[in-house]
Amino acid sequence: MSFDLGKDTSFNPPPPPKRRMSPWAITGIGCLVLLVGGAVGIGVLVSKATNAMKEEMKKPVNKEQALADLEDTPIYSKAQFDEMGTRMGRAGMSLGRQFIPAEKTAIVGFRTEDSASTVYAWYDEKMATLGFRPEEGGRGAQRGGHAFRKGNDMVMVQMNKAKGEWNSLILMRFYNVKKK
Repeated sequence: MSFDLGKDTSFNPPPPPKRRMSPWAITGIGCLVLLVGGAVGIGVLVSKATNAMKEEMKKPVNKEQALADLEDTPIYSKAQFDEMGTRMGRAGMSLGRQFIPAEKTAIVGFRTEDSASTVYAWYDEKMATLGFRPEEGGRGAQRGGHAFRKGNDMVMVQMNKAKGEWNSLILMRFYNVKKK
């Protein structure tokens, strides 16, 4: 009498079928991986952006060169050059460059005791005389200032209320902006 132990018998039952993972478990694990990956990616981007801003703040500001980079952009008559405002504007733009694809960018900070409405009215008039037209969506302090376009060039005027007796004025000039 021979016994074949390889066959399924009551003494040698077949192995239980492999349990498949629930589709809900697979979905949950996938979502967790995406969440963790997204958080890590955002952390890396924030770290890079913070480092880029810190580096930009350390760079020296050459007042004459900064003003020359604005070319024919008019400077508000009662504005005074502000080195820290220039550094801060450039640091902020180190992040914003990807949103405004321009060949060249000039950003200069100023101080003035005049109100935002007075400064914006002055720029509305001056930019019109230079052939710049108001850019849609760039009107009013609540929207981040005034924007003007002439051909492929754009000028943005940003006023911010500062502590003390003066306001911050940031002039940004973007040369040869490529339309998206």
